[in-house]
Order: sequence, then structure tokens, then C-alpha cells
Amino acid sequence: MTEPWEEILGTDGDEEVSMWLLRRGGKAFLLLPDDRDLAAKGLDLYPAQTKGARLAKTALRIALRFGLRPRLERVVLRPARLTGFATYLGRAAGLMDETVPRLALLAGNPRVRGIPVSQRIRARARYARSRLRQVRAGRVASA
Repeated sequence: MTEPWEEILGTDGDEEVSMWLLRRGGKAFLLLPDDRDLAAKGLDLYPAQTKGARLAKTALRIALRFGLRPRLERVVLRPARLTGFATYLGRAAGLMDETVPRLALLAGNPRVRGIPVSQRIRARARYARSRLRQVRAGRVASA
């Protein structure tokens, strides 16, 4: 099964990046870093709109802070550093070596019709880059 991030990050890299995947309706929804604090912050990518969704997001954030991973499955990414997007992510994060920055990806809402998942990933990646710049500049309070 091909996952939505494989198109933009590649699959044949040397580095293995361990992450947690939340599926919604059986489809990839949110990809979170292994670090529990960063994973909790990665939930900010999901703009929960209903009361139930906000409650679920809050419960998951609390669980992540305590090191619990309810309904999350472990996945290993092997991003190719030679893809333009992976290179850009490294530069945007200020990395000088060939490692892939720790990141979170919102793969898209499987309930939304008409927009390809890869297009939604690209839009969320743009948001994540701007959010990372804000965090690094100290303009965003930690959750």
C-alpha cells in the first residue's frame, strides 16, 4: 500500500525515521514524530472543528504527553534526501547535514472530497514550514 507522503519524500533513503501514524477511516490521517512532546505539538496541524473532534484531539495530546500511543501505529519512513522537498525541509529547519528534520504531517482528511491527498500534504507542509519558523523565532508559545 502506497502512503501519501511517499510521493513527496521518497522511499529509498538510507536514514530510517520512526514515526507514529493515526488513521481515520482506514486511511492515513496524521503522521507524528517519535518524540512525545513534538508529537503532541504536531497535533496543532489538525484543526478540529467539532466538539467531538476537539475532545479527541485533547485526549490524544494528553496521552502523548504521558507516553501513551492510543490508536497509533508505528511506521518507518525512508525519505530520500535527493528529492527536492526533503532537501527543502532540511534547509528550512536549518540543518547543515544530510539528516531529515523531525516533522509532523497531516495527510489530509479522508472525508473531504475532490482534493488529491498529495495536494493536501503539500499545503500542510507549507503550513508546517511557516509554523516551524515561528517556533524557532519564539513567536509561538509551546502547547
